[in-house]
Amino acid sequence: SCPLHTSGRGGGGGLKGANRGKKGGHNIGADVLRGFNTLIDSNLRFSQTEAAYTLLDRLNESATRGQSAPADVYTYTILIQNMTPGLSAPKQARDVYDQMLNAGVRGDQTFFNCTLEVLIKSRDFLSAADAFDVARREAVAPFDSCLSLSATTARLDMHGFPRAAAAAALEWVLRMDPSGSTPEREAGGREGG
Repeated sequence: SCPLHTSGRGGGGGLKGANRGKKGGHNIGADVLRGFNTLIDSNLRFSQTEAAYTLLDRLNESATRGQSAPADVYTYTILIQNMTPGLSAPKQARDVYDQMLNAGVRGDQTFFNCTLEVLIKSRDFLSAADAFDVARREAVAPFDSCLSLSATTARLDMHGFPRAAAAAALEWVLRMDPSGSTPEREAGGREGG
């Protein structure tokens, strides 16, 4: 599963404008952000998606009034990490990414790793290749370590392959079972050329 940021647990970085609520050296805006992040995560873990997005709206309103730090990359990573892989996940991931950019927040390595994980588990390999390209354009190095999917380990960096070829290769790798059996071998096909 996608590990979330461990330093600061939400609200550790990118808290511009949150110091308005600073009292005696204590950053109240960061505390409010941490609280919202915890509530959003809890709601998503219990499949309360609408409530989580209502909390995100309230967080943004609170930040506008100077009562909280704005949503940060950790907030958006929570939204991605809690997505259920499937047909709607690629569009949802794109919507979260667009919302994050509109808020002036940049994705980091954890955000892109979580995005890639949900796209790959959704078996949308072209979107995963696109997300990988976006991460690299933003100078973020996703997948410093390999992504584990059940018993199969895959690496998305296909060394400059065209996007469609990288997606096809990744799909083929993911169809292998842990014993190294491929769909072609199971169907009685030949190996090699």
